[in-house]
Amino acid sequence: TPPPTAPLTVVATVTAAGDHGTAVGARTLTVPTSGTASLTVATAGDQADEPHGTITLTLNAGSGWTVSAASATAAVAVADDDPPADPQDPGTPDDDPADSDDPPPPDTDPPDDDTPPPPPDPDPVVSITAGPAVTEGQAAAFTLTASPAPAAPLTVTVTVAQQGDFGTTTGARTVTVPTTGTASLAVATVGDRADEPDGAVTATLKAGSGYAVSTSQGAATVAVADDDATAVTLAAAAGGAIAEDGGARQVTVTLGRALAAGETLTAPLTVTGAAAGSHYTLTLERGDGVNSHVTLHTAAPHSAQNPAVRFAAGARTATLVLTAVPNGDTDERTVRIAFGTGQRAPAGGGLSGGVATAGAPVGTAITNDDPPPGGPALSVRDTAVAENGRSLRLMVYLSETPDTAVTVRVTTRDRTARNGADYRGYPTPSRTLRFAAGTRLLYRYVYIPILDDDRAEGDETFQAVLTHNTGAPIAHGTATVTITDND
Repeated sequence: TPPPTAPLTVVATVTAAGDHGTAVGARTLTVPTSGTASLTVATAGDQADEPHGTITLTLNAGSGWTVSAASATAAVAVADDDPPADPQDPGTPDDDPADSDDPPPPDTDPPDDDTPPPPPDPDPVVSITAGPAVTEGQAAAFTLTASPAPAAPLTVTVTVAQQGDFGTTTGARTVTVPTTGTASLAVATVGDRADEPDGAVTATLKAGSGYAVSTSQGAATVAVADDDATAVTLAAAAGGAIAEDGGARQVTVTLGRALAAGETLTAPLTVTGAAAGSHYTLTLERGDGVNSHVTLHTAAPHSAQNPAVRFAAGARTATLVLTAVPNGDTDERTVRIAFGTGQRAPAGGGLSGGVATAGAPVGTAITNDDPPPGGPALSVRDTAVAENGRSLRLMVYLSETPDTAVTVRVTTRDRTARNGADYRGYPTPSRTLRFAAGTRLLYRYVYIPILDDDRAEGDETFQAVLTHNTGAPIAHGTATVTITDND
């Protein structure tokens, strides 16, 4: 067991206990593809009274088969059928005519028979094999084989377990192996609409009465494939246009679930409306716990203009930062980000259900902040501050004395630093600064508290952004503030 795929020649050795005319020694027999063959060993009848005996057949090791450890030898008892000879009466002369015709006394003693009884038939060895892989909603098939076939229907206990969640009824169940020696077991799975990793159904034979469990085929596993697509969604953080001079906006690529071991997903992006490097950059945001197991690829067939986000096992969300690049023109432009199509469409590895995209393309306007020649203009500068629990004094400049009143709002925006955890900023409402017409004091201050903590987290950044200006254009509207870690 299992039956051979082609006729199998097996060598066995015949031995005999007693003298019954049996031809001993090696002989061969061919096992057909049905898996069963018979061997007949002849004995010779005679008229000699002798003890009972046995004929033993022992399987030899060879090429193309393995000898069962439990059933390598079998013995058949051979009974002698000759009566014992009549013994002479030692007390009566042989030539005594009076005794010559007397019948022998009856033999009341049973004949001596020291031959051991034949050994009992061994219990069948039960093995289990798996059918082909299935998709959720199909039954996982297993085959139980008893060798030798049982003389009567045999009840075998099987324990069913599953990897994943496919609606399988787990636990112990019984299977009846008929006298043919083979039985089938079908374990149902349930199809659903939930995206999940592929899994498996395993059936394990449990020891029981009347059979032995195969040491090499005591368990079998059928792979179960999920048929639901993994969703990948494109979105952008709330907010409108960004300033040309370093304005930034978060863009996220999110999966419907975190990837399991052995799964990957690549989401190529197509970016139009502006030139990478000249008008914007698109990078992965960095920080504690951000973009774990996520990478951004620009090698062919991708590029800096059209990169690809790659997710490995454990990843679910990629956070990118679209940052405007200052330039000398006065054009307004909108950067549009969408998933690639055709050969650059999002695709997965190890995702049996495939990939499905969701979410509309993301558009972000970049507002021109180059002032016309002459006249006052607003600006703010990059700076750094220690993580010391004090406030940052951020200066907003006006390039020259204005003829009319000037106002501008200051808001803050997270990068790797977080508002409320690392600093206390002005998300909504913003802080409004005013310059009176004709003023010669051409700067104003904004105070932003910096929060101290005990975490060794490295330097972190946030942005201060000028918006809603009146009376003067914005020349440099975004300042990156670096908080220097002191832990």
